[in-house]
Amino acid sequence: MYDESRTFGDVIGDLCVSGKVTLLALTGQAGAGKTNHIAPLIVAEAEKRGHHSCRLGLDVFFRLSSRDRATWIAEGDKKSSAESLRRRDQINWWDFGKAQTCLNIIRQGKPLRLEEVYNREDGGELTRTEEVIPPDEGMLLVFDGVAVCHLEGFDEVMYVHAPAEIRLERLRERDVHRKGEQILERFGITQEFECHYFPEYWDAITSFVDNSVDNPRVMQQMSHVTALNRGFVPEKSTL
Repeated sequence: MYDESRTFGDVIGDLCVSGKVTLLALTGQAGAGKTNHIAPLIVAEAEKRGHHSCRLGLDVFFRLSSRDRATWIAEGDKKSSAESLRRRDQINWWDFGKAQTCLNIIRQGKPLRLEEVYNREDGGELTRTEEVIPPDEGMLLVFDGVAVCHLEGFDEVMYVHAPAEIRLERLRERDVHRKGEQILERFGITQEFECHYFPEYWDAITSFVDNSVDNPRVMQQMSHVTALNRGFVPEKSTL
């Protein structure tokens, strides 16, 4: 299960290349700990090695705020079953064209500034400003999100794994602006999307990390059948 030949630090160290902007895609199911645990560890590991690093999230490219998206989905539910399915498909929630353009800009070593983007700390409103300024010495950019595998130009695509029960508990603790059945509904929508997205782009993944414990461990190659717990349905009592 685990790759004993290299540590998590070894993987990050290999990506710290002087004079180059290296793009690391950090993917995995919602609640796996990409943003709140693994991304900060990667940035800290790179900085420890004297290499500049920063994080940029796919959620920066949400088309709508959380509140407006909920309204948009509810309106779709009233229109038709087909429109409801379209609006609930998360692939339609992000502006991937803009995301790809921004990644290309950063890869070229050019600065990027984004205004009025998704802000989780403000309840999912579009109130945040993001800046990425690559230094001449090079940098490691951590680009995290569920649906990043189909984007181009990454030097590494790392899958962060955690069991469904752990992911649900982390989502409950993270998304404090959602309560009770809202969390259950969002978990269901997200898991449905993940279970058809990842099998399609699984071959793009180049490394795997187990994040079910405090210290992440590098894993051997795993299949999407093993990684995705398709049958997990949380009880309302767990929320």
